[in-house]
Amino acid sequence: MIWKKSVSTEECTKYFLINCYIELMSRKIAKRLALIFILLIILCCVIGWTIFIYNATSEVPVNVRRNVQAVVMAELRSSAIGDYSWENELLEQSKLVKSMPLEDRVNYYREILVRFDFDNYRGVFMEEDVIADDFSHLYLHLMEYKKTKNYEMLFFDGKRRLNDWIMVLQIIVKNKCRKDAGEC
Repeated sequence: MIWKKSVSTEECTKYFLINCYIELMSRKIAKRLALIFILLIILCCVIGWTIFIYNATSEVPVNVRRNVQAVVMAELRSSAIGDYSWENELLEQSKLVKSMPLEDRVNYYREILVRFDFDNYRGVFMEEDVIADDFSHLYLHLMEYKKTKNYEMLFFDGKRRLNDWIMVLQIIVKNKCRKDAGEC
């Protein structure tokens, strides 16, 4: 025997509205929880990047640390997004560094050269727009830097990059000396 209970239209409407309200509220709560979860993930990524950049640049001289950190952060962001905007940041920071003393400038160039691979056009960009007139000073600085403990502590890629740039700078300095008919 099947029990049939007669339910009034008002009760049916009331239960329907209550169920709709519960479902709507549970969706709102789920959306809010999802939003909170996404924001927490983004926050963790930002904190993680900040800690990574701080640790990666802890050995950088204090006077140029913020400049190097800005370029490293821009490069990380660019690699995550897939664009080349970090080069603009490199140029911007290099303009700021131009007004610093020579020692700070060559320290900045060295730290940038250790951290980034510059292919053909980026290498020319680095030479022409970033290093500009400090070729010979940077070359001498890198030659002295190779004799330090800090150079020995570099990873293989950092040493390779610096050695490649030493060769490039040596050629540039020699050509510049020939061009100026000066003593080298």
